[in-house]
Amino acid sequence: MLFRVLLSSSFLVSALMAEIGHTELLNEFKKSHPLAKNFALEVDVIGAKKAMLTSGTPYEILGTAAHAKEKFFNKEEDFEYSVGLAKTFVLPHANAIISSSVDLQTKISLLQKEQELIVYMYDLLDLYHQSCLQRETVSLYKQLSLQLEALHVKNERAYELGEISKKDLILWHLQQQRMKLEFEKKESERFALFRTLQSKFGSKIKIKKLTCSDMYDFQLPQQSHNFDDFLAMKRLVLTREMHELKSEEHWFHEMGVELSYDNEMDKERYNASLNIPLEFTVSHHESMAEMHRLQTLQSSNEMGLFEMQKRKELQAAYLKLEQAYKSYNELEGPMSEDAISLMDLTQTAYQSGESTAIELITIQQYVMDILMQLQEMKSQFYGALFDYKKRSITGEEF
Repeated sequence: MLFRVLLSSSFLVSALMAEIGHTELLNEFKKSHPLAKNFALEVDVIGAKKAMLTSGTPYEILGTAAHAKEKFFNKEEDFEYSVGLAKTFVLPHANAIISSSVDLQTKISLLQKEQELIVYMYDLLDLYHQSCLQRETVSLYKQLSLQLEALHVKNERAYELGEISKKDLILWHLQQQRMKLEFEKKESERFALFRTLQSKFGSKIKIKKLTCSDMYDFQLPQQSHNFDDFLAMKRLVLTREMHELKSEEHWFHEMGVELSYDNEMDKERYNASLNIPLEFTVSHHESMAEMHRLQTLQSSNEMGLFEMQKRKELQAAYLKLEQAYKSYNELEGPMSEDAISLMDLTQTAYQSGESTAIELITIQQYVMDILMQLQEMKSQFYGALFDYKKRSITGEEF
């Protein structure tokens, strides 16, 4: 149960940490983020609410005072007063209904909060993986930029010696500027992702650097669901609704008791009264009973429809994940390895004068396009993976 994990979490992270992996990220989030701390307090809040709802109504003090004088007799004036105590008592079956309804609402609220927390943490995991992938992308662009810069220096010397044309030198300069702009763009995107992760992380601790050595394996998970657990909240909601309607079939829910003492001019009076609302005498009672009968017929159909919709939703999410995995595997491997080998061969040929600048630039761009496609497919895979996990809300990692 996620709640027990939150209460027992005692992981401490230095505010000056150099690196952080996704496990440390989640542990610190569960320890310090307001969303997680509020979840840990939810049981106490609901317990206090239950005590309040089942405590009953307060006692009432009754009192009146009057100045009295007989109208047709010449008697002295006198002071009259009345005092009393009243209370409304909830009948045992009604009190049990309130308590049971609060218990059901407690379970619903905890499940809702838990699912909200699970979804939030999967968002954190997705941001972590996307940030790490973007760092890889920036590193690739930086590596190529450094290679171009080194070749450009050689090309300038070669141009001075008349070994290459002015056209080749200009092509290299344009390619170098293009890679520089792409590098700056990817670096800006990396910083934006990192800031989003820090903001969603919400801790006072500032993340200096991501470890990125603990990313999820790039493999397709098993498609399996425990629908008994997955549909638990829906069952609880329907049960609570039926329970509240069922309670209306009782004819009495409460009664009022009143005790009082009257002190009048010529007598004293002790009073006791009992008030029981006859709820069955109004059409509301009959309407609620009919609603309960109809709701009973609808509940099983609603549950079946809900399960069917969820199965379709999860199936669509898994198919998207499966497609992302398949697309990556079709491009990764021999194709990307051949492209990199081709670039190395072309660079060697260019340096020996057996290939032109335009050929090398074309091959470099082709290889970078393939590598960027692989990075994008990785990004789509992790996005689809955590979306699928959010929809299935198992929270098994937490």
